[in-house]
Amino acid sequence: MEDHQKRLWVGWKRNHKKQSSNVCLYDPSGQWIGNLSREGKIVPDSTVTFNIDVYCIYEDKEHNIWLGTKDNGLYLLRHERDNSYRITHHLSDKNNPYSISSNSIYSILQDSTGRIWIGTFGGGLNLVEHLPENAGPRFIHSGNVLNNYPIHVCEKVRCLYEADNGVILIGTTGGLLSCSSDFARPEAIRFYHNVCEERYSSLSNNDVLNIIQTHNGKLLVITLSGGINLLDDSSRLSEKLAFKHYNATNGQVPDLSLSAIEDSEGNLWIASENKLSKLDADMNLLEEYNDQIQMAETKPVLCSSGKLIFGSEFGALCVTPKDLYKSDFVPPIVFSHLDIYLNNTSRRQEVFNSTEIQSLKADERNFTITFAALDYVNSPAIKYAYRIQGLNDQWIELGNSHSASLVNIPAGDYLFQVKSTNGDGVWVDNVTSLPIHIEPTFFETIWAILLYIVIGIAVLLIVIYIVIRITNLQRRVDFEQQLSNLKLRFFTDISHELRTPLTLIASPIDEVISNEKLSDAGVENMQVAKRNTDRMLRLINQILDFRKIQNDKMKVMVEQLDVIPLIMKIYENFTSMAHKRHIEFQLHCNLNSFVMYTDVDKLEKILFNLLSNAFKYTSNEKRIILSVTGEKDHLYLQVKDEGRGINAQKINQLFTRFETLDEADPNLSTGIGLSLVKELLNLLHGTIKVDSKLGEGSTFSVRLPGNYETFSADSNVEFILNDSENSELQRENDGNLMEDEDKETRILIIEDNEELRHFICNVLSKDYVVFEAENGKQGLDKALAEMPDIVISDIMMPEMDGIEFLKRVKANSNICHIPVILLSAKSSLSDQIQGLEYGADEYITKPFSSTYLKAKVDSLLKQRQMLYDYYTSKIKREKITNLTDQIESATPQVTHFDDDFIRNILQSVEENIHNPDFKIDDLAEAMGMSRTVFYRKMKSLMGVSPVDFMKSMRIKRAVQLLEQDQYTVSEVGYMSGFATPQYFSKVFKETMNCTPKEYS
Repeated sequence: MEDHQKRLWVGWKRNHKKQSSNVCLYDPSGQWIGNLSREGKIVPDSTVTFNIDVYCIYEDKEHNIWLGTKDNGLYLLRHERDNSYRITHHLSDKNNPYSISSNSIYSILQDSTGRIWIGTFGGGLNLVEHLPENAGPRFIHSGNVLNNYPIHVCEKVRCLYEADNGVILIGTTGGLLSCSSDFARPEAIRFYHNVCEERYSSLSNNDVLNIIQTHNGKLLVITLSGGINLLDDSSRLSEKLAFKHYNATNGQVPDLSLSAIEDSEGNLWIASENKLSKLDADMNLLEEYNDQIQMAETKPVLCSSGKLIFGSEFGALCVTPKDLYKSDFVPPIVFSHLDIYLNNTSRRQEVFNSTEIQSLKADERNFTITFAALDYVNSPAIKYAYRIQGLNDQWIELGNSHSASLVNIPAGDYLFQVKSTNGDGVWVDNVTSLPIHIEPTFFETIWAILLYIVIGIAVLLIVIYIVIRITNLQRRVDFEQQLSNLKLRFFTDISHELRTPLTLIASPIDEVISNEKLSDAGVENMQVAKRNTDRMLRLINQILDFRKIQNDKMKVMVEQLDVIPLIMKIYENFTSMAHKRHIEFQLHCNLNSFVMYTDVDKLEKILFNLLSNAFKYTSNEKRIILSVTGEKDHLYLQVKDEGRGINAQKINQLFTRFETLDEADPNLSTGIGLSLVKELLNLLHGTIKVDSKLGEGSTFSVRLPGNYETFSADSNVEFILNDSENSELQRENDGNLMEDEDKETRILIIEDNEELRHFICNVLSKDYVVFEAENGKQGLDKALAEMPDIVISDIMMPEMDGIEFLKRVKANSNICHIPVILLSAKSSLSDQIQGLEYGADEYITKPFSSTYLKAKVDSLLKQRQMLYDYYTSKIKREKITNLTDQIESATPQVTHFDDDFIRNILQSVEENIHNPDFKIDDLAEAMGMSRTVFYRKMKSLMGVSPVDFMKSMRIKRAVQLLEQDQYTVSEVGYMSGFATPQYFSKVFKETMNCTPKEYS
């Protein structure tokens, strides 16, 4: 530190040689004046020591000297006479909250207002408060009234600095703090904290070593291993300060910069570990000075003489900037040799003349070039840079290395250029070049390139040919598909036109055969006409089936049945043809019964087409065998004939639509039958296999699944329900059907056929709570006990049939509101009319689709919802006096019992609406019902519980009274039947979304 007398104060720390710490004074010329003794005197005796590590020295405006030490507190030196000072020692005292917060002081500052700031290493920031009457200073810190100071992260202060706008900057190990010097009370000071963050413009490191400000206002913050942070913003009171970074990455200053100072010419001097860097005012590097002296973290000093004083491990380093200069010597550069590497071996190629071309073989792509600048003054300080013209024109710095390693250099001619600094580190113009030639491999020659072009063109032509070929094939496939669709559409249109004439032909033929007396020849002719008419009808139906399959409109109607009688019936249809043609037609079937799930119509068409195909291609007096076997849930059919057989190469085309396998007689085959068999088997999840030999015959093997699971996941399948006694429908546990708390709608199933009843339960139990009854008597008892929402009942049942059950339900006022669906095998119009006349809501004939049944149930539930919506809408519009006169034609129909029931409820509620003690039990008693029956009937008929209904009626009455604007809110609540105004307000707000007071 330089005092007002231009004397230099230097503090020495203890070092490894056990040298005592000391404080020395030097005059402006640099001559030693003496050492500071413990008594405060400057003694010209080198043996006198202060014997305390002084870390900072500061002179205030009153020329007092402040000494900050490590672990020994604060010393204040007041000048008494020449070379004599009165020393006051301040130490941290736990018993005195206003003593200094720590005994390690690293920085001292007096701001523009005269306040003294002390930065301690462990106790944070201290503000010196002078007391009158020589009572000694008090130290304000976080331990007493400096409450806003972030002591938990900024307890270690390294440096203090006041910027030109009066902002105090505090450098700590926990980041940079800033505060204003303009404050009335210390406890009102606000500190702004900036730390290293993910934000790029934040502080480069939290450990701040030094802070200075240049004469042009730039603020430099030096951090540990973070280089220099430049703050060019005039606003320093922010926690989001934006810094510009200068470090080794951008080549300006070392990362481990320790301190900085501005000289009298405006240049910046940066001290790092063992180097001094000189930068101009725009932070451009001018010069660097390397030495073996290790620099210290001490704050440098600019003397009035213009000299710079830096602290080092070996004493104070004095730098006179105007006397420093660097050599302009230009050292020549010479190339020594090339080290060439190949397959873990190397060879050396000497360079005798830098103008001589260095030729390398095609496989010598990795090599190192060694060179040197001939400057013997300070050779280790010389730096090099190189570039390769023809490959990369950018200069690449090598530092002090005098060799460059090149890897995977392409073949070609290059010019390797290198330049260097001189011994003083000054870059000079000494660029030296070395020509290099690397021979190409064959694949890098012009002939290889031409070969690549030829191959590329050939590949391109092949790709073009393949694309054109694929495009033509695609066009052909599309054309054939369109042609097939046109054929099918044509046949479909023709088929629709032919069905009516064929019907007019077939019906008279049947009438003639049945009712007219004909000769044997006439009967034979009629039979021929009938067979050909039936064949034409089958062909027309097959074409129509194809059209449905093609348009995804073919539904699979699955039912459970015994297929053996069906197979026997089809077999019998072909026996007369076999007898006529003397064909031995055999049925091999060891099954008396085989129950499975399948589509009867499609199974019949599959077997009929296979047998027709066998008879078509089997000559007279040959044999055809139909084999039927069953295994678990699969049915196996096999049709074996002794016909002409099929060429093995054409078997794959056998199931192609309109494929006749080049038959000589086009009338023999239309190419439709087997294709239809394949499509139908796909719908039934079945398979077909063909074995055939020319001249020996063919065998068609069909495998069909028959279990419920196969079809249940198919969206194209509908299940047909019937009264089959042998059905083995999957059943779920009855208790599971009866106990489902999450389902509100309750359905009663009355059916004497156990299997059909369980199947309907399985279908409906996924969405509803289901109850079962075996006959009408049990069903009536369950209807009265459970109060279901819908009843599904069979008609033909023991003890009590469905019609009698329906009559009793509609005559009972407790259950007359329940919709009833009748199921019956009687499909005549008179039977349906009878069921509807007795009050049935729907009449469904057997067999029926499960999807259709669920749709009817859903439709009835929606009608009940419409009924509830109708009544509630009437209640909202006006007070109901005569409901039956107001029901419109579009409203769901209700019985007179239901109408009376609703009218009586409304009348009872109206009469007692002002009575808060009127409960649900009173309302049920007025209706002549038990609480449970009343609750279920009202819930089923109107869709709301009695409690919610009464609450809704009371709120509507309250709304009417509020709109009259004649009563207070409390009076309206009591008149509407609410026990307390508070409960009335709560219910009103829940219903109307506002309080009664807000509504009125």
